[in-house]
Amino acid sequence: MTAKLTGIFVSPRAGVAMEARQSITIHPGIGLDGDRYALSLGAYSRETPVKIRHVTLISSDSIDRANAWFARQGQPAIRAEETRRNLLVVGMSAEDMNALVGREFTLGNVRLRGIERADPCPRPTRLLGRSGFDQAFDACGGLRAEALSGGELRLGDVLV
Repeated sequence: MTAKLTGIFVSPRAGVAMEARQSITIHPGIGLDGDRYALSLGAYSRETPVKIRHVTLISSDSIDRANAWFARQGQPAIRAEETRRNLLVVGMSAEDMNALVGREFTLGNVRLRGIERADPCPRPTRLLGRSGFDQAFDACGGLRAEALSGGELRLGDVLV
C-alpha cells in the first residue's frame, strides 16, 4: 500500500484545539500556514536550544497501536487531531516513519527532512485530561520534520 496523507491539522496557538484542513500551504524554513509553530506561538517555541518544529507527522498505525493500549486500560480511543500532530499518514508503519529520521522525503510536491522522532510529551495528557498518552505512544509518537521546499499539501498526497 502507498503511504498517503489523510489528515491535516493546525492550531493557531498553544493549547488551542487542532483544526482539520483539506489542504494547506507549507513554507520552507517556517512551516504550515496558520500553525502555532510557524507563528512562534507553540508551547515549545521558546525552547532552548531551538528545535526545528516546521511540521509533525504521525501514522495511522501509531494511532491504532495507541488506541489498542487505551482499550486495554479501559479508556476511550483517541482521535488523530488529539495527538497534536499536523499530518496523518496512512499506509506506513510506525517503524517506517521512525526510519525517516535523517532522511529526505517528498509528500506531494513538498520536500521534507525527518529531524527526530516526535516522542510524546506531557502536553497532550494535560490538554486531554487523561492519563497514559506517553505510554500509549511509546516509540510511535510520530516524526518532526523540516520543510525544505514550499508548496501546497492536499489530502491524498503520496509520501515517497
